[in-house]
Amino acid sequence: MPSQEEQELLARIGQLAGKINLHKAQQAGVQSVPSSQASYHRHNTHRHGAFPHKHRVQPYPSTRGGPTGFRHRSLVVNKDGTQTPPSDASSPAEGSVSTTSSGAWISKNTRGQRSLINSAVYDKTNEAHVKAIEASRQQKIRQQDAREQQQLANHFQRYSGNASAPHTPTNPTATGNHEIEIQGIRFRVANSGSKLIKVSGDLHPVNATPKVAFVGGVKFHRSKTGNLYRDGVLKAQRQTGVKKVDVPCSMFSLTGSCAKGPSCRYKHDASKVAICREMLHKGTCASGDSCDLSHDLTPQRIPTCVHFVKGNCANSTCPYAHSSVSSGALVCRSFGMYGYCDKGDECEERHVFECPDFSNTGKCKTRGCKLLHRERASVLRKRPDGDDMEDLSSDDEPVDSDDVDSDEVEEFITEGAGDDTDFKVQKDFISF
Repeated sequence: MPSQEEQELLARIGQLAGKINLHKAQQAGVQSVPSSQASYHRHNTHRHGAFPHKHRVQPYPSTRGGPTGFRHRSLVVNKDGTQTPPSDASSPAEGSVSTTSSGAWISKNTRGQRSLINSAVYDKTNEAHVKAIEASRQQKIRQQDAREQQQLANHFQRYSGNASAPHTPTNPTATGNHEIEIQGIRFRVANSGSKLIKVSGDLHPVNATPKVAFVGGVKFHRSKTGNLYRDGVLKAQRQTGVKKVDVPCSMFSLTGSCAKGPSCRYKHDASKVAICREMLHKGTCASGDSCDLSHDLTPQRIPTCVHFVKGNCANSTCPYAHSSVSSGALVCRSFGMYGYCDKGDECEERHVFECPDFSNTGKCKTRGCKLLHRERASVLRKRPDGDDMEDLSSDDEPVDSDDVDSDEVEEFITEGAGDDTDFKVQKDFISF
């Protein structure tokens, strides 16, 4: 048994060894655990048995709303298709699309949650979703169309069975199986009620037709020709988009602009607009490059010199075209309507800014035509005696810009007319 001196020596050696170990621990940056935590560990050891509670090395931020790190950082996909090691995942990848060896990944937010979808799968699901939306839209159109047609059928049946029922200007009545009267104007029912056509011989002007009329609770809109179109048909026609036709827009070609913009069904070709009158007469234009009309003095857009045609043009610097056309030649329809003719010098007709229909026949069928209507005795002499040719262009009836374009709606109705023979044989105005 060791002596007392040996015990004291061993105690000093133990104290010295403890100080040395403490010094080494401090140099290595390891701090001693406080006594309170040590007692807490002992307490949890007794409570949980052999599995003491482990504290977080990095606790959550003390401030509310502060930024928090992403969990499971090893699941972030790199561009090379490999997974990021946990030690190198301190900064997660940013962006909604990440390219991998199997293709692109698209980030999609649905109901507050974000998910990654392969581009191939996303394209298929998105295409199916678009088709489902279009099918739902078409179904709603068919339901509205059937509902409005049923309302009209009930209305016509009710008033045909009670011809003596009182009516007001706002409550149209049916005067027959295919005819109704709205504010004193008779209309023919066509295409199962999709269109109401003014009867032949009606003397009421276009603006006498109400802009909006209700027949049996169904809404109708006035067209530029004075007819009425069902609201459901117009909505369906607008949703199908503008059906372009390969015909130049007269307004755009003559003025260089069109108020309808992309919704215009006619062709807008900036390379075939009419010549600028100021550039033609003066040789300069105050608008410069901002002018909507053309400054190119080409044979396709320069009008014919009327003095040269008669053989007495003495202007050596005449800006007009000196073409060898007859003074009695017809007016070129392309040049008169659009201010541009592809034939140029080879055209055998006169290039003048006149209405070709009125100049060639003495009658213009375009209601509200804005072109020049020049009367010539040679044309009037060719008119048969007693032939009263009405010029619709001279009517002072205002046509609102928001009235329905009957040409566009006619094409839409014709495509979906089905087997409605009553509509197939009808024209703008039908006589009984």
